[in-house]
Amino acid sequence: MPDLFNYRTNVWGHDAPIYPAPLAYITEATPADVDWAAGAALDVPPGLDWGADLDPVEEVYSIVFSPESTSVLTAGGGIFNTGVNLQLWDIRTERLVWGLAPNIRGDYVYRAHLHPETYAILAAGGHQVALWSWDSITDMQARTENRWVAGRALSPLFEIDLVTELDLVGRTNDRLTWTNAPFVEHDTGRTVAAPLDVQFSPDGHTILIAGSDGSAQWWDLRQHQQLATLQHTPQQPDKYWPLREATFHPDGTHGATASDDGGVYLWHLPTQRLLQRLEAHPDGANTVAWSPNGEWLASGGYDNMVRLWQPGTAVAPLTLAGHHHWVTSLAWSPDGTFLATCGTDGDVRCWHVATGTCEAVYETNRELWSVAWSPNGVYIGCSGVNGSVIVWAVTGA
Repeated sequence: MPDLFNYRTNVWGHDAPIYPAPLAYITEATPADVDWAAGAALDVPPGLDWGADLDPVEEVYSIVFSPESTSVLTAGGGIFNTGVNLQLWDIRTERLVWGLAPNIRGDYVYRAHLHPETYAILAAGGHQVALWSWDSITDMQARTENRWVAGRALSPLFEIDLVTELDLVGRTNDRLTWTNAPFVEHDTGRTVAAPLDVQFSPDGHTILIAGSDGSAQWWDLRQHQQLATLQHTPQQPDKYWPLREATFHPDGTHGATASDDGGVYLWHLPTQRLLQRLEAHPDGANTVAWSPNGEWLASGGYDNMVRLWQPGTAVAPLTLAGHHHWVTSLAWSPDGTFLATCGTDGDVRCWHVATGTCEAVYETNRELWSVAWSPNGVYIGCSGVNGSVIVWAVTGA
């Protein structure tokens, strides 16, 4: 088993202190907790005072590693945030590469990814999904000599507006808060669907979107065409059941979605056919992820449990108990041997899949929304409330 969580160093991040190993960021840290000398070494853009001109990113909902495992892309926001909700950090130099204000309606970016080949940036927030080319961002940086980039000055490669008005009369959801959709337009007062998750397909040609209206959409990026809508039939129609996540099977033609109604749904995308509904988490399914070889499907939910499934078999799921509050995110190691999980209890746990044992725990003492494992297996990262982003080196990987 690798020796996890072995060290941390300090830099200055987003709009607040960053604690990486080599990268991490914690806004509420006291001076005694922060290496201010390391923070001062950050190459801040000329004319931009991150502490004065920009409000902190209050919640960091998403962290992903670049394909070559040298940087992390974070996404978040908050009702008092001024909009620089996408930030790319180089974990070798501990420096900000760029910060992007994506010009997405609303105060939050819920998910962001880097294209596996072109490095195009895919983001979902407000009621929009947009894709920007890497070159357009770096070219704008060169012209303005600034690491902060305004999305409104860029022409996205792909953009869709998910304006599906929701009728919530008589429909309830105990966990429905201002942080997790639906999205209310401030100018019109309409309640519209928010994309809570978006994922690239393994070949990078299509995307899968999980919506707060309870449906998933499959889009072709090359043709700018919607290929399918996966409409979920809730177990209790009088309640409001958003989808929390949607993910591709490694074969690219199958998908899985996690719903607040407690089910994990398995789909054949080309035919829009529902293959199976797994009774996964009675209090709601929050996150789902396929293993790299596609044999296992992991899910986490509001029952504080992680479950490992072998879809298509009669094998009962393996339940991994250890989290003390909601499980919010899952990440497989590149070889599929281990599964990293995080939750609102503030813990990051690493599980050995074959034995179901928890091999390592790191307590962050803050609610966590996302966990990621780098493609080269060397780093594990997590993000959460108060702008927290933490990245650890995995020695022996």
